[in-house]
Amino acid sequence: MIRNSDGPTSVYGDGRVMALPDDWRPVEPSMLDTALAMTQRAFTGEQGSVEHAVDRLLRYYDPNGGYAGATFLGVPVADDYAVTAADLWAVTTLEMKVPPDAGRRLLHPGPLRSIVEARLRDLPPESALSATTPTLLEHMSDLYNAIRTMLPRLGNRPTNQWVLSAKTCARKRPELFPVRDSKVCTYLSDNRTMGGRPGQLGWFTRDIQVLAYLITHPLVQAGLGEARAALREAQPTWSIDQSDLRLLDVVLWSEATGV
Repeated sequence: MIRNSDGPTSVYGDGRVMALPDDWRPVEPSMLDTALAMTQRAFTGEQGSVEHAVDRLLRYYDPNGGYAGATFLGVPVADDYAVTAADLWAVTTLEMKVPPDAGRRLLHPGPLRSIVEARLRDLPPESALSATTPTLLEHMSDLYNAIRTMLPRLGNRPTNQWVLSAKTCARKRPELFPVRDSKVCTYLSDNRTMGGRPGQLGWFTRDIQVLAYLITHPLVQAGLGEARAALREAQPTWSIDQSDLRLLDVVLWSEATGV
């Protein structure tokens, strides 16, 4: 799709304009304000200090604990342009079951694998959510929707398809795709039901705008820097995610789930 020069725009948290594809609707400013407030709460809680998030991050990254920690991104990437068995194993560490038929469609030659490989070639591995273009956003949507719509129904809960797609995309392009799930989307919207309407999240085009705003906001960047420094001071030998987007994912998920 060719974008008009006067097409829709959103904003990054640092004040830059975020140009959107022509068929995307900008997220309302109140949604960005709500998500930022909830993110700040995830960092500081009632303590008013980043130690609130650090306490949970220490549990999450404990190498002897039961959470994914750095495993999700720590598993070596065998191929930047294809979903591999290592990627699917990493996805399972995020409490995501990958049914055999879904795995086969992603791993074995066929329509889904071919489309995913083509979509990944449109997304350079170094791409970041902090610096998108309308074309890049369209390619992100294409990859996400290819996996979401072509996967077989997962048990009796078809919504699992979007979660598996979101987590697979985040595994392949960790600086570009946030790890989206219902808990985080509901939390960031201040516990509103999910959907594509004002005040709601859980809709790809809205979620991406909100996370792009958050990951570039000075307050969020400061919180990430303080939290990472505190983690390194407390446990200098532990593996901690280097991706700011991934660390933000963990902060939000930990708060949303009460880990």
